[in-house]
Amino acid sequence: TADGIDVVQLVYSNSDIFKWQLVEVSCCDQDALFVVGNTTLDAGDTWVKTRLETLGFTVTLRDDDAVVAGDGSGKGVVVISSTCNSASIGAEFTNSNVPVVSWESVLFDDLKMTYGVDGTDFGGATGNSVTIFDASHPLAAGLSGTVQVYSASNAMRWGWTTNSSAAKVAKLGTANRYGVFGYEKGAFMQEG
Repeated sequence: TADGIDVVQLVYSNSDIFKWQLVEVSCCDQDALFVVGNTTLDAGDTWVKTRLETLGFTVTLRDDDAVVAGDGSGKGVVVISSTCNSASIGAEFTNSNVPVVSWESVLFDDLKMTYGVDGTDFGGATGNSVTIFDASHPLAAGLSGTVQVYSASNAMRWGWTTNSSAAKVAKLGTANRYGVFGYEKGAFMQEG
């Protein structure tokens, strides 16, 4: 992007990590805030932390029960794990000035990425692949077609939005369940 910040897209599960290609990050600040359900990391969160460090980030861990919006100040990215309790985080990062990547689908409405009906606007599904339908978008990470992200069926997070400002890159199955979607800096979010 023009301001030098690219979005990181990682797909993982707490018990299984597989073949999603990561978008290289080139941003002005190589610090990352990684918000987790427990700072004693499980295998999935350990893999993500290690991967962020491999990309050159200095990673600061925060437990979801203790994190505040100010923890993201001065960071290059805020990453929210699916191990988090969404009620603990709520709208802490809704107005963040740095990119936010969330794998906790129940936070999508708090972040104004979707409306708030669980199972309709966001949720979880079982599967092992996504279908890329906008291969030209950076969130597609150079991938196209159907991409296997797990070796067997696993829990996958999704969001649905009708907002034309949202970049909808990959679907889970045939329904309007976007496994990869996001908003550019300054874009009109789903709930305004």
